[in-house]
Amino acid sequence: MSSILREMQFIEYTDRKFEEPIAIIGLPDVGLVGAIATVHLTRELKLPEHGYAYYDLIPPVILLHGGELKSPIRIYANEKVITLISEIALPTQTILALSKKIVHWIMEKKGKYILMLSGLGVPNRMDIEEPKVYGVATNMEGKKILQENGIEILQEGFIAGANALILRECIKNKIPAILLLSESFTEFPDPAAAASILKAFSKITGIQIDTKKLIEQAEEIRIKARELMRRTQRQLKAMRKIQESEVPLMYR
Repeated sequence: MSSILREMQFIEYTDRKFEEPIAIIGLPDVGLVGAIATVHLTRELKLPEHGYAYYDLIPPVILLHGGELKSPIRIYANEKVITLISEIALPTQTILALSKKIVHWIMEKKGKYILMLSGLGVPNRMDIEEPKVYGVATNMEGKKILQENGIEILQEGFIAGANALILRECIKNKIPAILLLSESFTEFPDPAAAASILKAFSKITGIQIDTKKLIEQAEEIRIKARELMRRTQRQLKAMRKIQESEVPLMYR
């Protein structure tokens, strides 16, 4: 890697005063569950765009929304809630830098905790009418939150990719973090799994998110997200992503 490579930066448009915000992270992953859920949440809460990520190794892509140029990795926020979304599949080196930046930036903002949304690929997803949501937490307080809201704690398995890196950085820096995982298709965009995870989100945070539009627009979302899903699948395979439902070797 070149020695002149710059560190990941978050470029902020305003000097917003945060009030112990919670940070919701939904990066492209299994079933695009986290990405779909976080975009929907951002729209439902009408969060204004707060900034974007800048890094030399972000793929050379810029997006157009409503005639405006947009970075593919953006931050939305009000005083109490921060969301981070990516509209592109991220290469491994970018994920490494982004994971560290997320945690340290939230520390600077005196965030209450980090909440990650993701999918848990299951082979029988076609037979599941309402996907179940599991939880992982970095501390006892987080585990208590999950238990009090009837979310089963994932007992065994693997967590890989961006979520694993963020969790690892949170543990290192003693930052409370919760990962929600909704049963989902592995290779197809899954808006229904995103709706399930948002219901769990509402229980945990007390922030009510209406998922009616998400369900109504499910087919449209699946069509629009197909290319991102394909690119994400390639990236997950490149990272040797292991399904979190698999049991680690030491427990066999």
